[in-house]
Amino acid sequence: MMTKYLLTALTCIIALSNSIYAQKLECFQLQLPEKPLVDVTRIAILDFEGDYGKGKVLSDYMIANLLEENRGIYSKGGFFTATKEGKTYLQGVKTNIYQIIERTQLEKVLKEQKLNMSGLLDESQAVSVGKLLGVEVIIMGNTSYSSKDENNTVEYKDSKTKATKYSYCTERTVTAEARMKIVSVSTGVVLGTYDTKAKTSDDKCDEARNGLEKADILADNCLKTIANSLVNYFSPYFVYRKYNFEKIKTDSFKEKSKQAIECIDNNEIDKAFSIYKAIYDADNYNAKAAYNLGLLYEIVGNYSQAADYFSIATEIESGENDYKDALKRANQGIELLVMLKKLNIEITPHNFVTDATASSDKIKTSGSKDDRIEVYESPDAKSPVVARIPGNTEFTVLEKQSEWFLIKLLGGKQGYLPKKNTK
Repeated sequence: MMTKYLLTALTCIIALSNSIYAQKLECFQLQLPEKPLVDVTRIAILDFEGDYGKGKVLSDYMIANLLEENRGIYSKGGFFTATKEGKTYLQGVKTNIYQIIERTQLEKVLKEQKLNMSGLLDESQAVSVGKLLGVEVIIMGNTSYSSKDENNTVEYKDSKTKATKYSYCTERTVTAEARMKIVSVSTGVVLGTYDTKAKTSDDKCDEARNGLEKADILADNCLKTIANSLVNYFSPYFVYRKYNFEKIKTDSFKEKSKQAIECIDNNEIDKAFSIYKAIYDADNYNAKAAYNLGLLYEIVGNYSQAADYFSIATEIESGENDYKDALKRANQGIELLVMLKKLNIEITPHNFVTDATASSDKIKTSGSKDDRIEVYESPDAKSPVVARIPGNTEFTVLEKQSEWFLIKLLGGKQGYLPKKNTK
């Protein structure tokens, strides 16, 4: 089985962590399928064999899956909520990479060949049909499902009378399964086979049992799950992943580290990068800064740069397994890019835009918001006052002197603030 590589992409939701990590970034990544169809652009999916029209239902679900641009990404439920939808940081990446032959065209060719739309063809028939359709691959298979009802009695005490009462319940369980075969049109060789199954159930008690979900509907729910699994076998898809950024506890970098956390919390990864890069430039032996930079590069799919920083972090702290795992993951990502290119997927490189102010120190004025503190044109209290700023307010430091801070003011202005007027 081909190694499954993970592509760091997309859709990020952030949550604060109280552990050893400063912040965790929850996101989706692109994953290579078990059986990539290299150099394939056009495919045809026959209606799977199956009673009660379920073969056609399964094929329709598979086609719908293949047409999704970001298949696998979700924004509601689980770790994600409706107010925090997924966001893609990789540019140019889509999962709908195949052209699917329309049903009418497929039915026409099968009719001309006196073949059924629903049914398993042998390899020679698949090759013949595929050539007429101008596709590289034919996908076919069969599906079936079974339903089972189980009755049980639940004993309970009436909350008012304390009398023993009984509730009569029924649970309906439907199990569906499918078998898929992928045939190369050019060679007639079976490129891959895949079997999978899914199960779902509904249970109700007493009078509500009349509303028990029909087996037919439950079967369709199973087929949706099965269709997703079948398509995942040969087509790239997004999966959930969590990244833990490390706390930088060095006193001189604590404030900058907090700024980076806030940027990550706001999905401002370029600003976070600027801050971590400033820390790393000031301290080349800060393994945590190097590791966090590597994570940011990995998140946007720049695996070579990620590997460089993970290597540095590993050299500094050779016993840290997280760093070793990250380096291994980045090297796999480099290989992944090669495979993705064969699947006609290319990632537009993300070049981090550094923000000098984002990586600068921050200071907060003393006093309250109602106070006004004078800021001077030069580091001299006798120089002209350029602004009167409120207390208890944060400002970006552009330059430090022994008793003064050169700070950024509104309107692109700047001025000198006495150190004694800061917290």
